[in-house]
Amino acid sequence: MQQSSESPLVELARLLGVLERTKREVSQALLDSIKESLGLDDVSLLRALYSFKTTTPNYEEMKAEIIRSLGGDPEKLSGKSLGEIVEELVGARLPTNSPKKILVGVVGFPSTEEGRLALQVLEKLKESELPENVVIEDFAADVLTVADTINDYKPDFLIVVGVAGRGREPGVYVSDLDLEGVDESFAALESVRPSLEGWISVDVLIEGLPVFLRHKPQRAVLVECEPGLEECAETLYSEVVKLVKAFSQR
Repeated sequence: MQQSSESPLVELARLLGVLERTKREVSQALLDSIKESLGLDDVSLLRALYSFKTTTPNYEEMKAEIIRSLGGDPEKLSGKSLGEIVEELVGARLPTNSPKKILVGVVGFPSTEEGRLALQVLEKLKESELPENVVIEDFAADVLTVADTINDYKPDFLIVVGVAGRGREPGVYVSDLDLEGVDESFAALESVRPSLEGWISVDVLIEGLPVFLRHKPQRAVLVECEPGLEECAETLYSEVVKLVKAFSQR
């Protein structure tokens, strides 16, 4: 059964409104039945009704009916106030904070050894059972296409994955990305020109990406493997999964 996302006060108000409307309908039906069976007009009927002693409403019975309507057990909740009952039965169904949206983009291509290693990571990530808040994308595209993907998904965290030889010690490196765009229009144009000319690499992507980004993630990181490390793809994959878990808990 799909749970309501409305405020508990709205849900309670609707419930009380239904009870009140039902009470009026039952009362009216009862009065009509009495008038018809006794052959009384409205004045005579009111005079007869007011001659009886006024009864006190049974609040415990009304509370039990509210508990049942909210899916609770009146016996287990009989000692609690109506406010505590609503908080327990309705408050527990309120939606919790949505998990952080994480976008993982892998820059891989089959024309180089580094690109093929990155593609292995991409396949492993797609086959892994990551949480639903994690989206895996192929970032081996022009910068405008990648920017549109980020703008559409609006991730809280962005992880760019690649393999690049930069003269470092073999291993996996994690660094923060600065996605603030350049102010000068000529510099912005120059930053996207390599991508628009068909060049695909981590550096080309990162340089041109800020120009087209309308959505800026809370944090963006680059996870790279320096070639020469044994099991480079496996180690890079493990690091990405570790980052995903860390970001999901924030």
